[in-house]
Amino acid sequence: MDSKTVYPCARPIFEGNEISSLQIQILNTELRCPICLNLLREPVATECMHRFCAGCIQKCLRLGKKECPACRKPVATRRNLRTDTNFA
Repeated sequence: MDSKTVYPCARPIFEGNEISSLQIQILNTELRCPICLNLLREPVATECMHRFCAGCIQKCLRLGKKECPACRKPVATRRNLRTDTNFA
């Protein structure tokens, strides 16, 4: 399959009289760490609301520039990372 393949919906979501759906491809994108490309483990969020694995972003900040790998906004310290328990 190529990257432009549209996957069928995982399961319809019923809300009142409306039916909405979530494509598997979109869900896969949201659940993956942009650094390691695996499923998010111990997700943390930056101030710019990008999510990463805790270990991945900490290593990235320690070894590289002090910026968000997704949008390049400055991340002052590792203390600025917030554990995202709702997303976990």
